[in-house]
Amino acid sequence: MEQLSYTVGNMADTGAPPPRNALRVILSRHTAVIAALLLPSLAIAVVSYWRVNAGLTDLTLARRQSLAQSTAQTLHESIDRVKTLGLALSIHPVLRGAVTTGQWKDAESILEIFRTLADDLPIDRALVFDAEGTLRADDPQLPDVIGKNFADRDWYRGVVAAGAPYVSEVYQRAAEPRLNVVMVGVPIMGNDQRLAGILGLQIDIEYFLQWSKNIKVGDLGYVAILDHHGNVVTHPYLQPQDEIVNLADWPITQRILRGEGDVVVVPDPITKQRMVTAFEPVLTHGWGVLVQQPAAQAFAARDSNLRWLLFTYLAAFIIGFVMICRVLHRHHAGTS
Repeated sequence: MEQLSYTVGNMADTGAPPPRNALRVILSRHTAVIAALLLPSLAIAVVSYWRVNAGLTDLTLARRQSLAQSTAQTLHESIDRVKTLGLALSIHPVLRGAVTTGQWKDAESILEIFRTLADDLPIDRALVFDAEGTLRADDPQLPDVIGKNFADRDWYRGVVAAGAPYVSEVYQRAAEPRLNVVMVGVPIMGNDQRLAGILGLQIDIEYFLQWSKNIKVGDLGYVAILDHHGNVVTHPYLQPQDEIVNLADWPITQRILRGEGDVVVVPDPITKQRMVTAFEPVLTHGWGVLVQQPAAQAFAARDSNLRWLLFTYLAAFIIGFVMICRVLHRHHAGTS
């Protein structure tokens, strides 16, 4: 016994860790003391880790939501520029006169001049329809669709119902080549304030794809756009001129169509990949934008910081445990 006490005491004096049997004795006799000293620190570490995790997660999501809001606002302003120019043209006396009197060649000349002046806007084609939705003039001219009626189009029904400029759903145009486009329809009112015709400003959705690519969403992130019927206007994993994809049944789309904005972590219905998805409605147009990034990339910085924090806590816990064991070992050796 004296020899064992001497050996343990000598190891304590030299700062060496206690042997395994001595450590077992310390743990069995002083478990309550060790727990009382370490558990509060462990509890503080757990709470701190949880709060840091929640804070970094909220910060990541808030940044994505802020980007979605600014993207929706920018898209709103871009479309509004087309609407504003369309309104200005629709009340031009020469165009109004040509439409109300059926002078479609004059209307065609005005469209040609207009397209030259609006070269900086994403207007692919300008068209004039009569009040029944029949195409009467266009620029560039595509004669194969002149005289065709388009009263079944979403843009026609929207303009007639609202009596105001209307941004259509994405659809495939009738003229060759059969591009997927969006129409901004603007009513042309006669002197009796009744609908005399409709000015249509067509936008190729290639524009929206190129526009969205200029918005940086971090590693592998992107912007997608939905119209007010849940059709995909643009998505980087879909070709612009392929068959139009409808996501009206997706819960996120339904929330956008209700005018809601939020940020969630959900699988993308097209890529099936788990994404941080911030979404925001485009005011007055009924459209929506999605700012998406793979969750692994979006939370990479957070996870790296949490790993370092966990390593620091673990190292501190081990050091504290060893120091307490040494103190208790010396106390045990001194009282033996």
